[in-house]
Amino acid sequence: MTRESRYNLVFLAALLVLTGPAFVLVFRQKLASTARSNAEPDPVPRTLVYIAPQETPPGMTRVLPPRTAAWRESLCRDFSGQTGGSPKGSDGLPVTSDRQRFELLALDRDRAEIHMLLLVWDKSLTGPETTWAIDDSPVKFQREEQTQIPQPVREELGENGLLVPPKTLLLKSLRLPSSKTVRRLTARDAKGTIDSLNIVPSFTNPVTTAN
Repeated sequence: MTRESRYNLVFLAALLVLTGPAFVLVFRQKLASTARSNAEPDPVPRTLVYIAPQETPPGMTRVLPPRTAAWRESLCRDFSGQTGGSPKGSDGLPVTSDRQRFELLALDRDRAEIHMLLLVWDKSLTGPETTWAIDDSPVKFQREEQTQIPQPVREELGENGLLVPPKTLLLKSLRLPSSKTVRRLTARDAKGTIDSLNIVPSFTNPVTTAN
């Protein structure tokens, strides 16, 4: 080994001795910073999706998330051809039943008929044993169809408090004579459990509210 090579090795060794503690210090600080970030609590959720069946906790607000809103509009358009938007409750959210088991997805009224479109979220209301009534008068739906919830919508529902977002839902279409008075839509499942929502349609400009 030449004298120059020995000098280079001595210089490198001295450099490592001098700078080694600094590297260790930076590495420890990085570890401590990572540990602090991992120890920080997850952000507290502030929103709850409108269809979640649980009570709204204090400090939380029910919402219609954007991807879910766009998907609902596409259902109205594809299933019934309606593009006027869904009816809204007094809180500005979609009209849901008292127990959030189904919702009034669309409501339209012309001179001949009243058109209603429901989205059923609770599978216990999808069987043939379920009965439906308008103001205590039994009704039958003209069309039913299972629809799949897109995965991005399911993720958004889960992020906003729906604990187990379903993969599919049932769409139900109903037509009634325009002369019929419609105030309340009621569903009764196989166990006799009742869920219902209030409907207040106006002849020219339907307005719907829920309890």
